[in-house]
Amino acid sequence: MLQIHIPEEIKIEHPLLASGSPADLSTDPRRPQFHSCLDNGKLIRKYVERKTRHKVVESLQALKQKHDSGSVLPSKKRTVAHFLDEWLTVHVKGTKVYSTNRGYEQVSRLYLIPNLGSITLDRLSGKDVQKLLNKMSNEGLSPTTVKNINAVLKTALTIAKRWGYVDRNAAKDATPPLVSRTSDSTT
Repeated sequence: MLQIHIPEEIKIEHPLLASGSPADLSTDPRRPQFHSCLDNGKLIRKYVERKTRHKVVESLQALKQKHDSGSVLPSKKRTVAHFLDEWLTVHVKGTKVYSTNRGYEQVSRLYLIPNLGSITLDRLSGKDVQKLLNKMSNEGLSPTTVKNINAVLKTALTIAKRWGYVDRNAAKDATPPLVSRTSDSTT
């Protein structure tokens, strides 16, 4: 079930938008909305705030297209911690061997959730991931461990993208430290 309020209702309810003039809708309780009802019956409401009526209509139509194509609309409440928990439970436990499952769970529990868990998934950026990798390097973790942290996050965010939770993989925008190959030479 999908309800979307587009042009005519916006014109009637928003005189400022009808004229196409800039308007601050953040304080207006009648601002344009996009409603989507999920399978579990929970209503998701997205508010669209743009400077002109034309931009509002464009944004609402983009949300409708995304919904119609089967993409999941991003939830402001889905944090990295919630997603990682869901990913480990739904995807990893059913598709990976025990040792991989355990490794992913440890990296998530020890490094990812404590440092990135409170960030909403749709706001996670490459900069956030890079800060985490730098912090882990500065705390004395080996380059291999830091690279593994990035690899686990990259794998998880690939699934988030496949499930439609995010549009891009933020872990791909970060650069882990180089792993140097040193040879032990005895003299």
